[in-house]
This record gives sequence, structure tokens and C-alpha cells, in this order.
Amino acid sequence: MMSTVTVLDRDGMNLLADKLGELVHACASVSLLRRGLCRASVVGSPDDFSAALVSFDFMADEPIAFGRDVDAIVALLDETDRFWGCVETTPDIVESLGERVRIHFGGSVRYYDAVYLSMEGPAAEIPNDHVRLLADDDAELWSNVEEEDMQAGGFGDVESHLRESFAAAAIVNGQIVSIAQVSGITEQ
Repeated sequence: MMSTVTVLDRDGMNLLADKLGELVHACASVSLLRRGLCRASVVGSPDDFSAALVSFDFMADEPIAFGRDVDAIVALLDETDRFWGCVETTPDIVESLGERVRIHFGGSVRYYDAVYLSMEGPAAEIPNDHVRLLADDDAELWSNVEEEDMQAGGFGDVESHLRESFAAAAIVNGQIVSIAQVSGITEQ
């Protein structure tokens, strides 16, 4: 059976964000869909899909698949114009999706676990002279970080991230050496 893939525009991304709702594993996707900082496609419609694929602009090689129709997810992966090296999905379909990906695209498949954390209250304060929340005037400091995994991503750029979200960093000798940042904010 042939699956029809629809690439979503901004209105479609907002509908998909509404459908995904407040699930912990969808938080970053919902946040980026609302900001238009990703690409998204579906089999079906944004509010009634058999599969959806969200590819973050800052992490395009790791799309997130939603839905339980593994053949439709494979169709989305086959139609994307972005290179991908791994696909994030829910544990209940990961093995069947992996087998379909192996058969359809060839090669081998490896499995990794993903951890999602959701704050249900304020974070505990653990005082440290080198660690603090970043503020608007830290934009240049954060922009100078070269390590890819410490760069701002979920809000478009450093300035937007500092204005719209939160990040804390360990700063040693005037340089960020470690960072913890929010990757998505939803209504709740």
C-alpha cells in the first residue's frame, strides 16, 4: 500500500503540535513545531495521522517519529530530503520499525535508549561558585562555545534562547565548560 506523505506548512505544524499535546517525549517537538524551527511531515493529516516525522533544524540527522504505523514511518523517512542517521520513536514500536528500516534501506540497525525528564517543581539549588543561570548579557559568551553539544538549539539562536527559555552553565576562566539548557517549553 502506497502512503501519501504531506510536508507541513506552519499551519500544519501548529495542528500537529496540538495533536501531540503535552506528552513528555513530544515536548521539544511541540515547542519547535510552534516556533517553525523544524520540518515536519505526516501520513494522513496533522490532526489525524498514522505517522508523523519531526526533524529539528539544529539536529536534522535525528528525526523523531510519532505514530504506530511502521510502514508509514518508513515512507516518511524515504521521502525526507534531510540525511538522518538515527530515528527516535517510542519503545513499543522500536524493534518492528528497526526491522522495517533494515529491510527497506539496507545495512544494520542499532538501538539506543532516550531519557526524558520533566520538571514537576523547582530544581534544587546546589551552590557552586562556577555555576549560574545565564542571562541576556551572556549571549556572546555562549555564542563562543565551539562544542556542538553545548550550543543553543531549541529556540533558534542564543539570544532567543536566553530571552525565551533557561540555561545554566559552569564557567571556568571566562569560558563555558558545561551547560544545562531547556530544549522545549509547552503550555504546561
